[in-house]
Amino acid sequence: VASREEDFSPRAEHCTQQCAWQCTNPVCDQECKPECESPKCQTRCSGVDLSQCRMGCGEPHCAVLCPQRPCSGPDCAACSSHCSEPMCMLQCPKSQSCHNVCEQPRCTWKC
Repeated sequence: VASREEDFSPRAEHCTQQCAWQCTNPVCDQECKPECESPKCQTRCSGVDLSQCRMGCGEPHCAVLCPQRPCSGPDCAACSSHCSEPMCMLQCPKSQSCHNVCEQPRCTWKC
């Protein structure tokens, strides 16, 4: 899902409480505290250099499976081997030009 840049920009409805101060007599709307949702973040990279990268894979896990009942005839099912899914990651020695972008927090004020 592609995100637009305006999804991460401040919006007019995300304002703070208003207070007025006159000497030592503070006058505020109310005592309020924000309750915010966790922001969604994305990692964005530009100019990725894969020239010195290599694929690193973990050891596969394999198992031999045989029929539950012993059988010695010509129509018997043979044992078979099954391996786990490959677990590979691209490993690069140089750091890449990446940065994180988080959307503006979505908060409500509890007063």
